[in-house]
Amino acid sequence: MKKNRIDIPGFHYYHATENLVESFNEETLSGVISTHRPFSQASAIKHIKYREYMDFIKNFMISRWDDLVGALERRFNEKMISLSEINIAAEKKGGDYHPASIRFIANGKKVSLVANVALTSRGRSRLMQDFVLLKHFYETGKGMFLPEPFLASTTQEQKAAELNDSMILFIGEWFEDFHEFHLTRLNDNGEVSVVVWDMDNGLRLLSVDESRGIYRRVAYILTSYFDFKDYREIFPWHHAAGDFVVRIGADMDVKLVTVRQYVPRIVSEKDFQLDLYEAMLLFLCNLSMRNRIDRLDGVGDMAWAPVSILHATVEGFLESLESRQMSGETGEGFYEGFLSICRKLDLIAWTQLFDGTLESFNSEAPDFGVIEENLPEHILEVYQLFQDH
Repeated sequence: MKKNRIDIPGFHYYHATENLVESFNEETLSGVISTHRPFSQASAIKHIKYREYMDFIKNFMISRWDDLVGALERRFNEKMISLSEINIAAEKKGGDYHPASIRFIANGKKVSLVANVALTSRGRSRLMQDFVLLKHFYETGKGMFLPEPFLASTTQEQKAAELNDSMILFIGEWFEDFHEFHLTRLNDNGEVSVVVWDMDNGLRLLSVDESRGIYRRVAYILTSYFDFKDYREIFPWHHAAGDFVVRIGADMDVKLVTVRQYVPRIVSEKDFQLDLYEAMLLFLCNLSMRNRIDRLDGVGDMAWAPVSILHATVEGFLESLESRQMSGETGEGFYEGFLSICRKLDLIAWTQLFDGTLESFNSEAPDFGVIEENLPEHILEVYQLFQDH
């Protein structure tokens, strides 16, 4: 029998409530996890209890103990003498999978990982795709904005889960002190701002400059992953789903927590091959609209961010393009050439670009109506922005 490098300590189960983390008790462990997708009309189809969910995470870690210890030693940046405790906390109910934070205490230090657990067929498919894509970005040196993936259910375990309609998971990096952010309404006049969900210190309403900084960074990150050769991009992503998180401090930092797909969203027609300038224009149109959409406070009605967020989006987009040119990813003068094209486009040209982008959206999606309603003003704002740039 293989000897474990360190002993397995006790496990403690917790669940995150609105304002704090509480220990599970027998009653709450007997509760059923809802697999109802937010804002979907479908009813819950599974009956997995929290005890099953928490035990599944625990047993997975025990079954991969030596590999897990190896990952932890890299995170602690030292060989561990012993682990004193492991705390698993159910964090939130997701549409595709349910994440739990795992806090490991060793030698007076703490490291946190996340267990992303899929409970449905759709969730299982997306979860493993997410894991594979995260591994791809880390193996190619492009994982700096993403959580590092460590361990995942095997192919055999995935097949068994499909047959039994049961759970699979992957364990990855947990972004400590990072929090979701969402649009929020300040008053009855409809004025919208941004709030950070800091569960340790309370909700934090951001200033205009802080808000701009977050959305500028979101645009920078997404543009950095746009492939200049085959036009692959990270998409879909949703602010309402909390796909981006922020750490507010002396140096604000933004991370993307999931990669659902990495494929070309922009496809050339048979008789017309898009060049890179055209592809970047269409990417910008989509980015500029999507970055302004959220649900109020993450759970309410769809909302449209103010024009300051549009300006921040374009700033982040252009900053990334310029950075990539400086690193040699594009030909000399690409950034200046693209900016020149944007300045020369008239209002009719911008309208055609945005109308074409809107046609690719799902008209049944909950955010479509808000985008369609605000699009005419958005097009004018984009046009004016580049006229003044």
